[in-house]
Amino acid sequence: MKRIIPFSKYFIPAAILSFILMGSGAVGFFQMGFNLGIDFQPGLNQEVQFAPTAFRLTYNGPGNAVISFSRSSIDIMISGITVEEVTYNFPFAVHTTQADLIRALRAVQGLHIAETAPGNIESAWLIQSAQSSPRLEAVHPFTIH
Repeated sequence: MKRIIPFSKYFIPAAILSFILMGSGAVGFFQMGFNLGIDFQPGLNQEVQFAPTAFRLTYNGPGNAVISFSRSSIDIMISGITVEEVTYNFPFAVHTTQADLIRALRAVQGLHIAETAPGNIESAWLIQSAQSSPRLEAVHPFTIH
């Protein structure tokens, strides 16, 4: 016995579902744009840095310290179970040179600074290392160039 499947009976619901899917895809395309993703990005992305190391930061105080480095300031947030959360802000407009910035950073308890370059560099020129983790630890220093 042959089984007969009535495809024509499902034509209208399938067409409606197909138009809904195409319409939602078109709306999503125009609202969010088309993301090629990493699979379709041609070329090689490589970061080369020639800046000498200015100083390195390590932290072995209470709690966990995380650094946020931007073009206008350095923020250090200390948090944890045993400490009250506190954020230290060091704007480059106030601390204009590396020496001024290091003097201000020394106020953070548990933060250790190892200078490797003279302190006459403008703080706005400082950049972070691409290989540094934003979490300050005693073992792995956060490098600033």
